[in-house]
Amino acid sequence: MLNGWYTGEKCQSHVLCIDNFARSIGYNTSSDLPDKVLQFVRDHPLMDNSVNPIGNRPVLLKRGSNYTRIVVDRVTGLDKQTYDVMFLGTADGYLHKAFNWDGEMFIVEELQLFLSPEPVQSLQLSSKKGMLYAGSQSQVVQLPVSECHQYKYCLDCILARDPYCAWSQSSNECVLLANQTGSMKNLIQSVKYGDASSCLSVENSVRKCLFTLGNNVHLKCVPLSNLARVVWMFNGSRLQAEDSKYFLYDGGIMCIEYKVQDLF
Repeated sequence: MLNGWYTGEKCQSHVLCIDNFARSIGYNTSSDLPDKVLQFVRDHPLMDNSVNPIGNRPVLLKRGSNYTRIVVDRVTGLDKQTYDVMFLGTADGYLHKAFNWDGEMFIVEELQLFLSPEPVQSLQLSSKKGMLYAGSQSQVVQLPVSECHQYKYCLDCILARDPYCAWSQSSNECVLLANQTGSMKNLIQSVKYGDASSCLSVENSVRKCLFTLGNNVHLKCVPLSNLARVVWMFNGSRLQAEDSKYFLYDGGIMCIEYKVQDLF
C-alpha cells in the first residue's frame, strides 16, 4: 500500500487504483494525482503478493545471522553435477558459503571479512577470475571463491565438501578443480557425501605429542570445514563427554591429571 494507492501484481504498466478515500479528497482518476505521487510509483513498483521460493519455504535458515547481501555461483563438480553455491554477507561482517544438495542447504565455510564487525554493504562476484569483492562503509576486501590450499591432508580436503576443491593424488595436495586440465582420474572429490574412504593413507595426519607426567593435557583439533565433526577415540572406543578423566570442548580435549596408565 502507498497512501491508499497500489500497483497490481499483473499490471503491465503502473496503474493506480482509486479508492473511496481518494475520491473523497478529489482524486477521481489517476491523472488527477500529484506529479510527486506518480513519479514515486514509477520509481517504486510494488507487487500485490510476495514472491515465494520453490517449495514455499526458506532456502537457508541460520540462527543468529542477519544476511545483508547475496551472490550465487554455479559450479560443476567432479561428478558432473551442477551445484549452486551461495555467498552471503552478514550484518556483522562475515561471509557464509553454502550449497544446496537434495533440497538441503549446507554452510561449507564461514569467514570474517573485516577486523571490526561492520555490515556487508556490497558483494560482487567474478566467476571468470574466481574472486569475490566485499565492501562495508569503511573497508573493501578481495578474496578467492575458495582457498583449497588450506586443506593440507586428503581427509580435510574431502570432508570440507567444497565443490571448488578436489584432492590430487599425483601432487598430494588440495587443488582448485577449475584449474585442472587433462585427465581427472587422479582427483578425489565427494561433495554429496563427504566420503573420504578413497584417501590412500592417513599416516601423514598423525601427530605425535610429548607430555609431562602429572600435568593436565590439552589436545587441539579444530576442523577446517563446518561440515566436519570431531570424534575422540581411545583404544578403539569413542570417548564420552561425561567421563571424569576427560573434558571435551569446542576445538579440543583436556585430559585431567594425566597419568601413563590412563592412556596406555
